[in-house]
Formats: sequence, C-alpha cells, structure tokens
Amino acid sequence: MIKNMPLLTLVLVILTSLSFGSISLQQIYSDALPGLGYDRLLVLHPDSVYTGGISVINEKIGIKGYGAIIDLGGIRFTLTENHRLI
Repeated sequence: MIKNMPLLTLVLVILTSLSFGSISLQQIYSDALPGLGYDRLLVLHPDSVYTGGISVINEKIGIKGYGAIIDLGGIRFTLTENHRLI
C-alpha cells in the first residue's frame, strides 16, 4: 500500500483540481476586454483549467494561453469566414 501512495496522491490532486479548479471559457470570453488590436483579449492563467467552448460572431478575439489547459469536453473548435488560428 505504501508503494502506491504517491500515485494515489497524484490522482487525488488531479481530480480535485479538475473538479474545483475549472473555469468556464465562456465566462472568460464574456468578461474579456479589448486589447492588442482584438475586440476581446482572453488572458488565461497557467495553473487553471478552462472548460467548454465559446461562440464568436463577427468579433476578432485573441487568446493568451500561457500554457493553460482548455478542455473542450467534446465540443468542436471551428473557424468560419476569414478567421486565422495562430
């Protein structure tokens, strides 16, 4: 049992951070302000997990991810018209 303690601890830390540390990407999008030439600039934190997707219509958005995790949860990421993914 002692041998498996580090693995069990790691699993519990991951599960806890996923259930309590996730933030809605839509909420970040809704709260975002203009910046760097974008209509909305989403600034993410590297120690956070962001869930879900966002709907963007006729806006230019930028995402500074800083290594954050975005869990789309099976939602597709699509671009239409003249959008660029950089």
